[in-house]
Amino acid sequence: MSTIFILLVGVVIGAGLAYYFWYSPKARIKNLWKIIHRYSPLLRPDLMLGESAYPELAQKIREHGEMINLLLKYNFDPEEDKEYIEQNKWLTRDEQIRG
Repeated sequence: MSTIFILLVGVVIGAGLAYYFWYSPKARIKNLWKIIHRYSPLLRPDLMLGESAYPELAQKIREHGEMINLLLKYNFDPEEDKEYIEQNKWLTRDEQIRG
């Protein structure tokens, strides 16, 4: 009986940790930013390649950025989590230029 209880507690704790580290909105946002930072150096203007050389890659980066903004919009309170939202919001190139 105690073995079953220990296994059940282990499964519940494991599921909670898996959610926290892989499936929570903060973890998803972190993983999307990792993907964006991995591929965005290929689109730097000083490399003479830019978005015209990799249009599919630029589109993927835009889609990942939009996913980040949607996760922030639907999972976080704009007033309570204002600082977290501002730190992790993905800005389009026009928004970055406007400041």
